[in-house]
Amino acid sequence: MDNTVESSVDLGFIEKCSDLCRLNRCYFPSKLGGKPAWLDPKHIPSVEDFICQSCLKQMVFLLQIYAPDGNNDKAFHRTIYVFCCKTGSCYKHGDNQPIKVLRCNLPRKNDFYSYNPPDYDNLSSSEDRGNIASLCHVCGLAGTKTCSQCKVINYCGKEHQRIDWKFHKPFCVESDTELHKKPGKERTYLFSENEIIIEAEEDFQDEDKNVESNAKSKTAAASLFDENDLQEFAGMCKEDKQFLKFQRRISHEPEQIIRYDRRGKPLWCSDNFIPQASNIPPCLCGSERVYEFQIMPYLLSHLNVDTTVEDETIDWGTIAIYTCSKSCSPDVSNDKLSYIPEFAWKQTYS
Repeated sequence: MDNTVESSVDLGFIEKCSDLCRLNRCYFPSKLGGKPAWLDPKHIPSVEDFICQSCLKQMVFLLQIYAPDGNNDKAFHRTIYVFCCKTGSCYKHGDNQPIKVLRCNLPRKNDFYSYNPPDYDNLSSSEDRGNIASLCHVCGLAGTKTCSQCKVINYCGKEHQRIDWKFHKPFCVESDTELHKKPGKERTYLFSENEIIIEAEEDFQDEDKNVESNAKSKTAAASLFDENDLQEFAGMCKEDKQFLKFQRRISHEPEQIIRYDRRGKPLWCSDNFIPQASNIPPCLCGSERVYEFQIMPYLLSHLNVDTTVEDETIDWGTIAIYTCSKSCSPDVSNDKLSYIPEFAWKQTYS
């Protein structure tokens, strides 16, 4: 019996970028950490949009995935942004409060990018087009506050101005604006910046379909254990069945950090806390949301977070991202935000 299953899933992997220019917004990157590369550089979300409702602290940019929608001309360019809280205790709750997801669409003809694709073989920082918003020097959100002394550096608020002062102070009176914008070497507020590369998942052998093998395993178990042991063993297998399936599937590519399969199904890490259709709220436009991709636990190894203290570290089994089925576009007249909130479902291990 051939148990080979053809996969429609694309996998995301971390790759250290030798030329950070490639992660500029003009190259439509998929990336981890650093500051967000905003697709729409004019209508930037504010800090108020990224307050964790559990600890009331500001979230930090985690990753973004460039995922155009070929069925919608207004989503010729389309990027999904994920932010997360850095307070580890927020992740011990069975809710999705520490995760925030935004989506942005642009048509091919827009105010910010050339109609033609960028030249990836000749990387260089492209000139900004259109009206570009000021960004916070620390986190990359809307920079509504300006340093009162140099009038060059912007911040999202007093908190990030305070965090950055020890790095900014030596250059605050300098006339060279490039010195002002130079990042401090000791900054640890953001996650390390790396590129996310996407590759198709190879076909795999589905062990769950090997009925003959499963039958032999049950027969062997029956000859080794008494009835009480078998009942306990059956309960354990039932509890761990989804986790074992999860482990087997990712074992083929253990370093995957993203599984992308829009309109497909997530690979859950546990039988517990799997959402029903009623748990996924509709988009602001009224359309249903569909599964788009999930964030895998291996990503945690790239965040340099302390995992030695239980309940005080960022943790998840998987995070499933759901987005508008129609990739709706908002009306950005009168400077309304063009970043639409989407939905994340955080699942932990049993």
